[in-house]
Amino acid sequence: MPVIEAPRELSDDLRIFDAVPHGYEVITVQERDECPLLAPGEVAVFDTSESCCGEIVNGALYVIEWQRPRAGMSWETYRRLECQYLDVRRRIYRVERSRSDPSRWWIRPLSPRVRGVIQCGDGPFHDWHLTDKIIGRVVGLYRPTHALEVRQ
Repeated sequence: MPVIEAPRELSDDLRIFDAVPHGYEVITVQERDECPLLAPGEVAVFDTSESCCGEIVNGALYVIEWQRPRAGMSWETYRRLECQYLDVRRRIYRVERSRSDPSRWWIRPLSPRVRGVIQCGDGPFHDWHLTDKIIGRVVGLYRPTHALEVRQ
């Protein structure tokens, strides 16, 4: 199965955490998010500070949040069209600058196929639109037993 390789400069930035630092959050890596750097069932650590989301890094891994119904929808429209419960989902994506318009961005799934089903990217997004969806940048993996393994 083909997978997306991380650029060398990004793979060197990922760390192993034995504790989740203050201001950081975690997300479980799903099967659909498998790539050479992340395996299903692992726990990715992401930085939620303003500094990580201020300037988008081309090729970096980000946790992106999707909400349905969308956040800007008025309650009148929601009641008339949607009539469903709020659904918020977070997922890890790779963010890439558009080749045809460098001022815009694409979000790409980490694995192009899951169980034979092709996953598609989304975009292109303007900076302001994409940063509104970004929750944080993936900075490493949470492995509390890693500290014990290193000491032994």
